[in-house]
Order: sequence, then structure tokens, then C-alpha cells
Amino acid sequence: MCLGEGCSDTGLVCESLEDGTVHTVRGDAAGGDSVRAAVGDGTLVSGVTALSEVVDNSGDLVPLSAQRKVFAPMTGDSKLLLVIIDTLDYKVEYSTSKLSSDVFGGPDDRVNVVSIFRGCSSGQLRVYPGVEPGMDAVGTVRVTIPMNLTNAEDDDIINAARVAAQQKLNISLPGTYQNVYYTKAGCYPAKCEFAAYAFVGGYQAMFNGKFIQDAAVQAHEHGHNMGMDHSGTYSRDKGDKTCLMGNPFFKDELGLICFNPAKSWFLDWYPGSYTTFDPASESALYTKLVGAGEWTEGIAGNVTIKVELGEYDLFVGFNRAAGANIENRKYSDEVMVIESKLSRRRAFQSYIEDHLLQEQSYTWGTLTIKVCKIDITVVPGYADVVMYNNNRSNGDCAGSTPFPTPSPTSQPTSQPDPTRRPTTSPTSQPTSQPDPTRRPTTSPTPGPKKKEPFSPEDCVDRPGSFSVTDAGPSDSPTTCRKIHFMWDRTARASLCASTVQPTGEHMIRRCPVACANRVCYSFVGTCRDSSESFEARKKERDCNSVWEEKGDDPELCLSNVRPLSGRLVQDVCPVACQNIKCTCADKEIPFVSVASYNSDTNQEIEPARERRCSQLYGIKQWEYRNLVCLLDIYAITPYFGSTLKVFYMCPKVLHGTAYDRETARTFWKIFFRYS
Repeated sequence: MCLGEGCSDTGLVCESLEDGTVHTVRGDAAGGDSVRAAVGDGTLVSGVTALSEVVDNSGDLVPLSAQRKVFAPMTGDSKLLLVIIDTLDYKVEYSTSKLSSDVFGGPDDRVNVVSIFRGCSSGQLRVYPGVEPGMDAVGTVRVTIPMNLTNAEDDDIINAARVAAQQKLNISLPGTYQNVYYTKAGCYPAKCEFAAYAFVGGYQAMFNGKFIQDAAVQAHEHGHNMGMDHSGTYSRDKGDKTCLMGNPFFKDELGLICFNPAKSWFLDWYPGSYTTFDPASESALYTKLVGAGEWTEGIAGNVTIKVELGEYDLFVGFNRAAGANIENRKYSDEVMVIESKLSRRRAFQSYIEDHLLQEQSYTWGTLTIKVCKIDITVVPGYADVVMYNNNRSNGDCAGSTPFPTPSPTSQPTSQPDPTRRPTTSPTSQPTSQPDPTRRPTTSPTPGPKKKEPFSPEDCVDRPGSFSVTDAGPSDSPTTCRKIHFMWDRTARASLCASTVQPTGEHMIRRCPVACANRVCYSFVGTCRDSSESFEARKKERDCNSVWEEKGDDPELCLSNVRPLSGRLVQDVCPVACQNIKCTCADKEIPFVSVASYNSDTNQEIEPARERRCSQLYGIKQWEYRNLVCLLDIYAITPYFGSTLKVFYMCPKVLHGTAYDRETARTFWKIFFRYS
């Protein structure tokens, strides 16, 4: 860190784990940048990294404990103190008794941080007010600090308020307290850019103005103290409205909402109701999911399933809108699929992967998660779910149906069937030619191997994080999923033009869907032009020449191929001829659509989310289905003239619904220009 003239503020603070003093992290011009970079690349992690020494605000060197101590427990008792801060120029406008009731509860306050955690944890976590001589209300002390709020730094305000509270109560903080909430009148002269903030893995939180009254804001900041980062979508870091760690309610008496499956796994509040599934080693898992809001000890069912994929895992749970979760804001009574990374004391940023109704499914590579049944007519409501490896099971909702080992056929086939992957054991009789495999075997080959052509069957983004080169200013690890949700075309194009390190694999192959590999977006299935030459209309041709000449000869694609074989040119060149079986077929790869809004109220209907064409048929209202079909999608395909629309991916969905003639004309005009 830095001491003396020339030191710059990094914009970061460090909370002392000895007494809670907040220190400004300073550095010189180069040092400040290096500190910020260390935070950006994960070298310094909020709430996890401990510094051995810092320079305090007065310029003195202050030794800090290198031993990590987490003050906010996730289970058991959590003693809480509320400190109301008045300054020389501004006072908090609410009475001490009102704010005490807003935080700790009272006759007129049924929803607060105490009741939220008691309900969501089924009594596993008990937040309660401390009792000290000199308190001004239950669990609350009001202090006046000898400084102005105008242009003051929050670390100075917190430090002064902590000293004043210690003197008034004749205690040392944190002492026996696990959490301390501070609240001030606001920010002056500029308006506050945030409602509140907290130290991740620490014990202090600061609330601005009226927001200390809001129960969900209290619980959100308390969640940071317990070690939880935000819950969001790939486009908004706090966009998960099914979780308190998303964007919370900003109202006093609203907040009966719990946590998403990833955060619920981290909190460990539901003993006996967690299990794991590893698609790399297991065939299928059939389970019943129950909601956190209706969970009770001894209940039959799981609250969270952890799908083990590596550094970032998937967490699956039932978002039942009942009990402690009755005021859930989004995707009520649906099965949630959440991606996140967890450690023993840290729940990192989580993202909504998908939300599923009955008979809907989510697929990532060889993993499929399918909802067989949802029943909310009983208590607790539940969802029957199967998750399975597509190579080992068909995921039949009636029960586990693993694929049997194939037995020899009664009659030998004339030619061996090609396999996409090498067999695990040799065939009983040697074939005249080896079965071609689409992927190299795990054992080393004796010499260099020719790169295999990319085909539609390869259009699957691979899970897991990786680093890339030539990715712009940041080379921190990323995933295909994150790239898939990037709306910034320039940043996305830069990533997709790079290579994976250290293997040198091109991103267009590692993330073919996210990086819009043309093979994946052009057509589907067998819709590929032949490489053969043929005669049509008394001229030697190939599919490239058909593409160039069809505009001058409208009948070319409907003419016969010679020698006569019963085929038309459009059968040999379905892409060049824009054969209707290709152009009106739904593509099978996932895509990300932008958020949808109500044009009258400008209210968001759905956030940006990943979709598949098959899911659109489940939208019962054809008006909204048409709206979805006209949404932009996140794609950077350089060979398309402008932003793609959902109807390009799912033309059959749009063609099968009621839409006006102008919409149809626009569709075909855009489609053929893109194709």
C-alpha cells in the first residue's frame, strides 16, 4: 500500500477483522491499478482475502490479523445491533422506535430480517437484538457524530459512528455482536447511487435514508455478511428475482422470499434435503423437489440438487411460492436451474440458466434436466424431476430406463455403422475397415491427425471455464455460457476471434453456439449442400454455381438432376435453393433473446433468457408468442446483415401462429436476405 504524497485512492476499502475499522486502500499510480486489477482477476477476493498490514487514514501503519474470522453466522444465533447516525448537518428523519421495529419486529411490523431468516431457515438461523444499558430502543442506539454528512466518505462515517456507539453503550464492537447495521440520512450533495451495501464475509452493513425500513434490503445486505454474492442473469448481476440476493423488494412490509437453489445449498439450512448428480459418472437421478418455503424437518423431498460439472456447477430447485417464499416475484412454482461457483465460506455470483414448467426440459451437452410433474394442490407442493446423461439413459419419467448394452445382431450388417465416439471394448470380430470416430481416442496417436470438419452434430457449447488469448484488456477465465449472454457485440466478437489457452483451440469450435459458428446457424439436420458435380438443364453444375445462378433462372432448383435419379436440384442443393424443408425447420440449438416489455406500460415481461424453439410452443397466448418471435437474439454472425430475430431460429413457430400479412412479408424479406 502507499503512504505520503502521490498516493491515490483505489476506490476500495478494507475492514479490520480485529475491531471493524474501515481503512481506505491506497496505492501510487501503478500500485492503485495493480490493486484494482488484482480484485478484477480474483487474486484479491472480497470477504476472503486477508491483508497482513495496511496504512490507515491517518498515515499510521496498522497490523491486521492474517487469520480469517467470519462474524455473520449462517446457523445458530446472530446478535444484531442497529446504529442510527445523525451528523451535524443532517439527521435521520425517522424515529428510533420506528426503525427498531422495522428491523427487529413489533406489533405493526410483521416482515423484517428477523422473520425472513426465521421462516426461510426453518428456525436454523435466529437473528435477535442485543440488550445493553444506554440503548434508545430494542437493539438500537442513536448517536450524533462530530462531522458533516456533506462530502463525507462512508469509511469515515462508519468509523466515527462505531466509536460513538462504543462510548455510549460502554462496549467494544464487534464484541459479542455478529452483525452491526448502520443507517444515515443519505448522501449529500449528490444522491446516493445505492440503497445499502455490506462487507462480504464481515459483520457491518450501511443503509441510506429510508432503505433501512425495507425488510428484503436488510436480508440482502445480511446475506452479504454471511458470504453471499449477488444472484442474477447473464445480462444483470442482480436480475434474479427469485432470490433475496437479486434485486430485492424496496418496501417495508414486503419480503417473504427466500434464496435460489445455489444459495440454499451454500446456507445448508435443510438437513437431509440435498443430493448431488454427476452426469460424467451417473446415468440418471429421479427425485422429488420441494420448496424452501414449505420445507420442514423430516420431509420427503430435496430442496436443492447439485449437478457437478467442475468449477461452476448447476443447482436445481423448486421455486414454490408458498410459506416463507409466498411473495416470490418471478417464475413461481417452476423448477429453477442456476449456475454458480461455491466454496466453504463463499457463494459467488449465480446466474439463472433456465426455469422449467411441467414437461419442459433443459439440456447442456449430454446433460438433460426434465420436469415430469408439478403438483401444487398438496402441501408441500412438489416437482418430480429427472436429470440424466443422454448417452446412458432416455430419462423416461416412468422410471429409470438406462440404455441397454447392444447385443450382436442375428445377421451381420454389410457395412459397420459409424460411431460418434470410440467403443469401450473391441468388437468380437475384426471389421474390414475401422469404424470412423468423430472425436480422437484418449490414447495418443502415432502421428499428427488431420483436423476433422465441423458439422451440425458438433453444435454444442462445452461446459467449464477457460482462458483465451487476444481477448482485449481482460484475459480472466470465462465460459461459453457467459459469452452466449454478452450483448456487447464488439467484446463478444473479440472473444470469439481468439483461441483457448493453452490448447490453441479456436473459440468457434469451443463455443460454436455462443460464437455463432455458421454451420450451427445456417440450417438444420441434413440440410447441407452436396459437394458433387451434376448436370442440370444441359449444363455441368455444382451447388456453388446454383447459388449464383438461381436468381437468373427461377426454374433451376425445380429441374431434374442428370443422370436421372428421381432427384431435383433442390434436393442436392437444399441450402443454395433455400428448400422449404430447411428454411421452415426450427433450429435445434439454444439461443438468447433480449428482454420483452409491455409496450403500454414499459414494464418488463421477461428478462433476457436462453430459449429453444420447442419451448415456444408452450406459450399459449399467440399474441405473446408472436411478440417473442419478433425479439432480437444475441448473436454476432458476421455474415448476417443485421441483428437476428427469434423467427430466424424458429420459423415454424411463427409460421404456425396467427400473424398479419405485413409481418409475414417482413419475415420472408429478412430471412432470404440473411440466407
